[in-house]
Amino acid sequence: MTGFIDLANGCKTAVLALLLLLNLYQFRYLFMLYRHRKIRLLLWNLIPAAFVFCAMPFLGNSVFRDSGVLKDLPVAAILLIWLCLVIYTTAAVVSEMRQAKEMLTSNSIKEAFDTLPAGICFFSERGLPVLCNKQMYRLAYQIQGKDLQMLKELRAALDAPVGGVESLQSKEGKTCRLPDGTVWLFSENKTVNDNGTAYIQIKATDVTKLHELREKLAERNLELEDMITQVQRVAENMAEITRQQEILTAKMRVHNKMGNCLLSARQYLAQEL
Repeated sequence: MTGFIDLANGCKTAVLALLLLLNLYQFRYLFMLYRHRKIRLLLWNLIPAAFVFCAMPFLGNSVFRDSGVLKDLPVAAILLIWLCLVIYTTAAVVSEMRQAKEMLTSNSIKEAFDTLPAGICFFSERGLPVLCNKQMYRLAYQIQGKDLQMLKELRAALDAPVGGVESLQSKEGKTCRLPDGTVWLFSENKTVNDNGTAYIQIKATDVTKLHELREKLAERNLELEDMITQVQRVAENMAEITRQQEILTAKMRVHNKMGNCLLSARQYLAQEL
């Protein structure tokens, strides 16, 4: 069986290169375990990585010196061990990547925070932004005309926004209509974490549809008020209209009776003659 010492220097270098690539692959997997805080599994997989790392110097001595502890190790055994470790590491990396997609990590939380349709920003008590999502940065830039930096600047911009942004009256809080026609409601409240640190939370909610419904409701209320006013006027004049109708009816009765009397008198006079 061909030993490692019997290979040509080029083949020896190629085998060492394969071991080096395998070792880098193993350390990548170890780094994944470290990021996911799987310390026990990391220590267990550190053993084969350390074995490959320590074997390379011993095999490297036989490239030019034709000596070393592992110089007589069969090439087939080296390649078999290399193949087994590659298959094991690949399967472990794939499994870890699948688990990582289902894990709740800081990156996944930040990604979900950034993709929220609402704008959210947490400020320290000094007014410095601590955590903001992309939506809030976009809204703040449109309202201020510059990037979000301080809480007091955002408050001032909500009271007097830049040109193109309309400040609306609302009982719920400060409301702004942006140039694209969307309406956003900004609310502010304080929150405290588990360590007792206080933060100021600014939340922006898209209330465009709600605002449109309120405007339509206000228009219909005005129309309803006009109709009520007209009904009240009709009700106020109803007594006068009824009295006039009764007078008209009485006049018609008198007129009919007078007509009948005149007609009877005329017929009587005609008969006498």
